[in-house]
Amino acid sequence: MSRRRKLRGKFDRNRVLDHKTVKHLTGDFREFGTVAARPHYGSPRTGRSMENIRSVRDSVEQEPKTSVSHRAQEFSVSSTILHNILTTRCEISYHVRWTSWVWKTCGSNMRYNF
Repeated sequence: MSRRRKLRGKFDRNRVLDHKTVKHLTGDFREFGTVAARPHYGSPRTGRSMENIRSVRDSVEQEPKTSVSHRAQEFSVSSTILHNILTTRCEISYHVRWTSWVWKTCGSNMRYNF
C-alpha cells in the first residue's frame, strides 16, 4: 500500500492506482533503473516508414484517381495502414467511396487541394 501512495505523486492524485500498474512500474524500475525509458520489443513498424509516406504522397500527386485498395497493393501494405498514411501523415482528405463517386460524376474536371 505504501508504494501506491508514493506513486500517486507521479500520477493523478484522485485516482487509485491498480496493483498491476504498481507491480509493472516497480518491476521496470528494478530491471531498467527507471520507469520512463523502456526498450521496445518486437519488429519495427515498416508500413508507416518515412520512405513509404513520401512514396504515397508522390503517388497521390501523380495519380489521384487510384483507389486505396489498389494503392495498398502497389506499396505492399494493408489498406488500413495506407488510409492512415493518407489522412494523418499526408493530411489528405481521402475517402475510398467518395473518390470513386466523384470521378464518376465530375470526371477529370475535379480539382484536388493537396
